[in-house]
This record gives sequence, structure tokens and C-alpha cells, in this order.
Amino acid sequence: MYPTMNGYKTKLADFKTEAKKGRTVQWWTNIDELAREVSESLHQQMDRKKRPGWIRGDAFDIEASHAEILSLNKKIRELEQENAGLKSQIVKRVPELMAAVVLDQQEDEEEDEKGLKTHGKLLIDSSDNAYKIQLYHNDGECYKNKYEPLDLSCVESYLKKYVKEKDLQAYNAALPSEEEINDYVHQMSVYKTIINGGVAFKIRVLNKGTAKATDIRISIVFPKGIFVYDMLSQEIIRPEADLSDVNITRIRPLNETELLVATEGMGVYKLDMNKCILERYISANYQSYNEMNGNNINNVFVDEEKRIWLSNYPTGITVIDYRYENYHTDNL
Repeated sequence: MYPTMNGYKTKLADFKTEAKKGRTVQWWTNIDELAREVSESLHQQMDRKKRPGWIRGDAFDIEASHAEILSLNKKIRELEQENAGLKSQIVKRVPELMAAVVLDQQEDEEEDEKGLKTHGKLLIDSSDNAYKIQLYHNDGECYKNKYEPLDLSCVESYLKKYVKEKDLQAYNAALPSEEEINDYVHQMSVYKTIINGGVAFKIRVLNKGTAKATDIRISIVFPKGIFVYDMLSQEIIRPEADLSDVNITRIRPLNETELLVATEGMGVYKLDMNKCILERYISANYQSYNEMNGNNINNVFVDEEKRIWLSNYPTGITVIDYRYENYHTDNL
């Protein structure tokens, strides 16, 4: 149903009432009156709020503006150069570690004519790069003589009347076995070597870098014939494996306490840093096509899934994954 004329008029009146709320309203009846009202309103507004309007070209100081622009450009270049200089002085904060094995100087040590502490006269000379140590000779066979079996021929003639055959037999029966004696001789030899032939060292680590170092691991290889005695655990550190005659190509962490040591010719070894135990971990099996077929390891890598990747000559790449039962290696 269409609205009537009266309905339109009603809506127009409502609109006018709403439009006049809070506003200044001027009424006009023809076009000339509208133009006059607009012109008067503009002049009243201009008088009420002054505005500069357009600036004439002859009123603008172009020389001063050009000088200001040049000055600002010069300041920008100077700030850019200063910024570049400051960036060049920024040093990346990284640790720089230096590890050294130094003598543990004891207060009660004797000194030679050079003022060098002799460590039981075993230390011959020392420098910044090396220590010259005199080897201690220990004859362990002397401990073995204490447990030799006896007979009447070993007894002096004036004492034979006090010694009976059954007493000698009981003594010989109570002697330790040959295996026990050999073990005792070995332990005594090691003990005497430590007591009489030991030189006390300690590890010194210096950080000359600009950042703190964490999770530090130090690997030390000692020559053959040298035992390392841990003063804290009071144990001899003597790994069963010997890598002194083989080239080590890479050392990688397997986990928080173990390292993988890749070698040229002897496969991969595992080093337990807490227990100081070095054992053979991965070696070639030439009888199987699904295992590592070479012991010349150029590189080793452990990925996020704990798989071990080996670059071994001449077969290529071997991937080892111990998560699967009956799984050995994959040769690529």
C-alpha cells in the first residue's frame, strides 16, 4: 500500500525537526536568497576564524628554505656515518676458551736451583708447552718373593729341629693362588708408581671471550705408560682402549654424558665422560651387507631422532638407528 501525500509531508516535517536540533538554520525561499545567505555565512566564518590561505610566490623566502634543506641533508649524512661507525664497533659476544694442563704446585715440594718444584725429583724440566718427567722404575717381582713355597732346604740347619714338615705343608697350603699373587703384584706396582712416581697436574680453563661458556667438555689423551690418578675419586683412570696410534677425525656428543669418537681405521668409539670409560662402539662387519663395511670414518653426526650418520670410506654413508629391534645399519 503506497503512502499518501499527507504521509510524505509528515515524514518531511519530522526530518526538518531532527535536522534543526543543535544546528544553526537559515531559511530561504528562492535561489537568490540562498546565494545571499551562503555568502553572508562564509564572510562571518572568515571573520570569526582567520586563516592565511594561499601564500603568494613573492612572499616565500626560497633562499632560506634551500639553506635549511641543505643543512638537514648534511645532518642526515653525519648521523648515517656515526651509525655505521657504531655498528662496526659492535663485537659479537662469544666465549673463547683456552685449556691447559698445569702443575699442581704444593707448598711442601722441594725446589731445584732454578726454583722449579721437582715433584719428588721426577720433574726434570717444564716450559709453556711441555713437561719433561723422569720415569719411575718399579720392580714388582720383589712383592712376589714373599709368597714362594718353602721346604726344609730353605731352613737353616740350626733351626730345623724347631720346624716340622707338616708345618711347612700347612704354610704352603695357605699361600694365595698364582692368580691372586699376580693380581697383588700388579696392584702394588701401580700403588708404588703412584706414590713414588706421580706428578700432580690440574686442568686450567680460561675464558678470554666476551660471553659466558656453559656445558664445557675437555678431552685429554695421555701417552702410553702414564696412569692418571683421580684425587677426588681416588681411582686410576686407565681406559682399556688405546687411540694413541690412530688418527681421530671427529668428536661428537651422543648425549649429555657420552661422546662419539670417529677414527681412521678403527671405527667409532664411545667415551663416557663421567666414568672415563672408552669402549669400541661401532665397527665394520664385512660379512653383512646391512652393516657398516668400513672402519675409515671421515665424519659422524647425530640427528634429532638420535640416529647416527657416518661418512665412511669407501662405502659412503651409513645410518644407524638403535630404536628398532634387529636393526643394524643402512648403507646409502
